Amino acid sequence: MKKNIKVEWMDYSGYEKYEQLHPPFEHGVTMLDLIFNDGSNATKFMKSFG
Repeated sequence: MKKNIKVEWMDYSGYEKYEQLHPPFEHGVTMLDLIFNDGSNATKFMKSFG
C-alpha cells in the first residue's frame, strides 16, 4: 500500500558549530537540536536565514 510519504536527506556538515549540551559537536542531529541549544540565536546558523 502506497502512503505518499516523502523522505529528504539533508547534509549539515557545512554548517557552523554551535554550543551543544554534550560535546563533542555532532552535525548529524535535527534542527530541533539547534533551536533547543541556541534558542533565539538559532537563525544566525541557518543558511535559509542567511
